[in-house]
Amino acid sequence: MKNIIIFPGQGYQNMGMLTSEVQQFCNQNGLYTVVDEVLRDNSKLFDTQYAQPLIVATQLAEYERYKRSMGEEKDTIFLGFSLGEITALIAANTISVEEGIKFAMRRGEESKKITQIPGKEGVQQTAYGVVKLPYTTALQNCIEEWNNKHLKGQRVDITNYLPRAGTVPCDNQIQEDVTITGEYEMLKDNLEVFGGEPNQKMAKMQCPFHSIALDGLVPIQKEIFRKTITDINTSKIHQVYSTRTGEFYSSDLEKEDLSEALARYIVEPIQTTKTLRDINEQYNDGNIVVMMGEEFTNTLKKQYQAIGGDPEKINFIGDYQLAKRQDSLTHDK
Repeated sequence: MKNIIIFPGQGYQNMGMLTSEVQQFCNQNGLYTVVDEVLRDNSKLFDTQYAQPLIVATQLAEYERYKRSMGEEKDTIFLGFSLGEITALIAANTISVEEGIKFAMRRGEESKKITQIPGKEGVQQTAYGVVKLPYTTALQNCIEEWNNKHLKGQRVDITNYLPRAGTVPCDNQIQEDVTITGEYEMLKDNLEVFGGEPNQKMAKMQCPFHSIALDGLVPIQKEIFRKTITDINTSKIHQVYSTRTGEFYSSDLEKEDLSEALARYIVEPIQTTKTLRDINEQYNDGNIVVMMGEEFTNTLKKQYQAIGGDPEKINFIGDYQLAKRQDSLTHDK
């Protein structure tokens, strides 16, 4: 039986995640200053510069707790969504904890810089919107036409392909949604062009992750990787599933290849539908445990059900540990 460990990406962080155990882990791994600044100013947890290293550290601390409680299990698959893929590679011992966190920290710093625009009143941070829409060929064509007519700073991109929650596959056909992103005010003013509804709920974020708008970050990312990662261990890398490509990493991967893969992750969409479908088809008897993010877990359950999976197989780490303890007590009786 496989154990599938899932690490979510940025967007599900909250102050409650910085438990004393997580803070201790952060302090031991070079994040004392970062934690201290966030505790002084809670809003910084939602600043990508601080969020990225703290999310990775929190997930690793949760995974260490999981291993202490359950024992390190042999047949494990690691996967992460967006930033979580870095955590997955660290958890699989492909990248060291110290160097992986350093990479995430630099990634966050540079992600923030690239969306800042100098102005007369100082540096301005561009805000980006993210909205979910039904996926159709017409939407794809509309996005292509829009990008052909507008400047790079006004482009719109698909950032995630995800199953439509609340639906059930029929004849193996899965209804799919996508999330699209673009500069916030521009996207808000033109949402109906892409098939959205007036006043539709739209999330706001600092950076247009998984968008060609961050194409300039790719060479910077590769250079950061080369400088912060001294070596990679490929002994378990084949156990890491990439939600960007929808495939497992190859044991033949070289350092330069991994550098390219993580750099490209910034600009390419996430394949959530394919990821969940692969899990359900190949490992439907496995234990699926999410490290960090109860809200993310609940969303994932709905998406998993939409591709025909059993949502009860997906557990948040805390709930999973409790269930395992209760099961042990029952068997003891």
